[in-house]
Amino acid sequence: MTRFAWPSYQDPWECIVTSVELDGSTGTLEINGDHFRVDAFDDMWDSAQLTVEVLTNEPPPIGLDNLKAHVLVTCSATQLRRSYPLNPDDKSSTSFSGTVVLPRTALSGKAMLTAEVIATYEDRTRVVGSSIPWALVVDKSEAPERPGVPPLRTVWIDFTDVDAPIEARRHAEGYAYVDVAATPPILYLNKGIDGLQLLILSNSAKLERRRHRDMLGAHIARYVANALFRAAVEQITADEFGGVPDGPTSRVLKDICEAVAAELPDTETVDDLYRAIADLPAGTTASASFWASIDLALDRMTSLSSTVARICEEVKRV
Repeated sequence: MTRFAWPSYQDPWECIVTSVELDGSTGTLEINGDHFRVDAFDDMWDSAQLTVEVLTNEPPPIGLDNLKAHVLVTCSATQLRRSYPLNPDDKSSTSFSGTVVLPRTALSGKAMLTAEVIATYEDRTRVVGSSIPWALVVDKSEAPERPGVPPLRTVWIDFTDVDAPIEARRHAEGYAYVDVAATPPILYLNKGIDGLQLLILSNSAKLERRRHRDMLGAHIARYVANALFRAAVEQITADEFGGVPDGPTSRVLKDICEAVAAELPDTETVDDLYRAIADLPAGTTASASFWASIDLALDRMTSLSSTVARICEEVKRV
């Protein structure tokens, strides 16, 4: 999230779309919390109502008063930009909820919904927090058929902190850790590494600083993809009757498998990938070749290969 010159929340607020109603009735729309999107292109409708909850466990920064929240809806195709105030929770000062009503005529392509938190600081109203944006997709052309590496909730925490996951505390010098056992998985980044958070979140990095940021970001994305795929592989089991092997049940892990299958030359579907893994003979040349192809596919999916190539091209002229 954007960093400000005044006290603000360090981590993104959690924004949850709990229900969607089309023309006053609950439809069959799938709320994809893993990819932060709602697909609304298969049904005919005039008005959509989304119920939203916004919350955080992060303590309020010192000096902020009169905390409020709203959902900002934008649609670049129709130039829509509208805010919807949220109601505070009676039991928590860092929890809000409300509804967003959108007419179909005001939307085209997809609309983005971002929760923003505002407060008073030194007698001025400031934006002090925001969430990861959600997408309301109303045109199928805006919905890719094969998702890539799904975005994960990111938590910045010192890996030596008692609240850090035990695996992160065991490797306090590490820069990232993915908790694949969480539902959905969570990416932890080490706030204890001096300068890491400032570099990763920099929106104005230039020259060598930008190159370092891009390379580090690509490495983190590659690490996340590898962690998710490794967890998915552990859940693939062969069918005792020779049928299609069973794959992971988690939506996030299914998505990473589908993305990998799309990258490999010999797997047209995710079922092909499951079968290839289940039938793979261990300790053979074929096995080594297969996993090398997986590594290269993950590099491409996370733009690590292209980032390395671009940076090498740039530094030739430095």
